[in-house]
Amino acid sequence: MVTSSTDERPDVQAMVVIHRIFRQGFTELAGLARRVPAGDREWAVAVAGETEFLLSGLHHHHVAEDEHLWPLLTARSAADAELVARMATQHERVADAVLQVRTVLPGWREKPGGPELSEALDDLLVALEPHLDEEEARILPLCLQHFTPQEWQVMGDAAFEGFTSEEKFLALGWMVSTATPDEATDFVARLPLVVRALWTLVGKRRFARRMARLRGQVRGNVRREVA
Repeated sequence: MVTSSTDERPDVQAMVVIHRIFRQGFTELAGLARRVPAGDREWAVAVAGETEFLLSGLHHHHVAEDEHLWPLLTARSAADAELVARMATQHERVADAVLQVRTVLPGWREKPGGPELSEALDDLLVALEPHLDEEEARILPLCLQHFTPQEWQVMGDAAFEGFTSEEKFLALGWMVSTATPDEATDFVARLPLVVRALWTLVGKRRFARRMARLRGQVRGNVRREVA
């Protein structure tokens, strides 16, 4: 979900927040995967489920860029064609790392306790973070020059539409929890009234419960302290 700004330039800061979800989310998941003890399938299922969700989110995000971002920049910013082509190639390296995470995930979920998932997530971050760094430093300034808010919104909507209805509220939870307080306030204020109400009344609590299970703070119906 990338919301457009109300002026004549796109809200590229929303992309930075989305990148922050992947940076922080995959880093936390790698750490949690190291903490899940052998045989603790309940916790492993929670970690594996959130890993699958963020992998899907990254896939939707990159497909939207492949279909909407790179072609438009190539057409409108010929002087930066080499940069844009390199960014697209980096997507391929990230996709290879994602495939490795997906490959080890089912086995680790069934028999947690080993390093397979955490190591695969570490490798994903090695491929992903330099790409995000360069995109924020060099591509987003180009987007300010070459995208209209409406075109930017089309790309954001394309990524968001890849989620199911339930996943859209989960994505919203990650967005709000990863944003700064000012970013979150601004972001939620732009949502349709019905979505904002559902998030406030239902979605926020569901997301908090899901995160508590992910972090091992709730097991079954019992809340426990985690060192």
